[in-house]
Amino acid sequence: MALGGTGNMQGLADFYPLGGVLLVRMLPGGVLGLSILGVVAAGFFLLYLFQTFKAKNWDTSVVILLLITIGSAPVFAELVVGNLLGFLSLVTFGFGMIDMYRFVTQRHTDAGFRAGTWFLVCALMDTSGILLVAIAALTAPFLRVARRDESGARATNFAILFYPVLAVFISIAILSAIFLRNPFALFAASFIYDPMRWSVVSGLLTTLHGWIVILIVIAGTIGALLSGRRLTAFLPPLIMVALLLGEVLGVVPTNDIGYFVLAISMVLIAVWHRVPSQRNQAALIVVFGSLLALSWAATLFLTPTGSVVSGLLGGIY
Repeated sequence: MALGGTGNMQGLADFYPLGGVLLVRMLPGGVLGLSILGVVAAGFFLLYLFQTFKAKNWDTSVVILLLITIGSAPVFAELVVGNLLGFLSLVTFGFGMIDMYRFVTQRHTDAGFRAGTWFLVCALMDTSGILLVAIAALTAPFLRVARRDESGARATNFAILFYPVLAVFISIAILSAIFLRNPFALFAASFIYDPMRWSVVSGLLTTLHGWIVILIVIAGTIGALLSGRRLTAFLPPLIMVALLLGEVLGVVPTNDIGYFVLAISMVLIAVWHRVPSQRNQAALIVVFGSLLALSWAATLFLTPTGSVVSGLLGGIY
């Protein structure tokens, strides 16, 4: 590609999100190759969650039950196969949240650097990752800081967690301003605003999809409250607002329940840093079971998720 003129440079806008574009263009096999990678990534994701729970000394039977709840959700499979980049962005967001909680609340220094890397990958893998990293950035100031007796602990934590993302995006903005004369040129092509999409907000109380989303958020809020961290209860509603905004801006597929289920599940896993009591453990299983039931309801009664079951049944019979 010649880089001599503004018109040619404008083609660089097609290279955002950088990580996702490179993955799609370099991976052999086309759609099949992406599907295989999605399955492998899903397996690694569930294994990582198992290791995370065991590191928190959870009972193995409970851990396996929770992982089955997450992995057997139909919307999880649809997201893995049908929207690999969105799935990878959600997964890296979840990994970043887990390490962020370890870093801020338990003084795990290496977890802080891992979290910063995960958030960077999240933002570069898919455009929706920008919204997810914004959620993480809004969450960080509300966490209980292990070094709260040290001056400037919160600011230092924030810098370690989000410096990689800020550094890369500021660099991209500067280069875009120099060559394209618009610091947001490389991002603008990824955001497609359509006023008609605001119907997803008005439909929260008037459509089945809206009610399922609300029930998912309520279940997530209850799960967050059971963790003993009252302030984390605002995270599921915040995720709902961010993902609905993502639908309006065209960076999140419309009516994709999988985004809501997986994002809220990852937040619940992150905030449950200790072994719960038997009563709370049972309640948490009920919460995840509710998320599974709601995901099946979305699969059976909504489209395009309903087409997944139709395709499977058609292949069997």
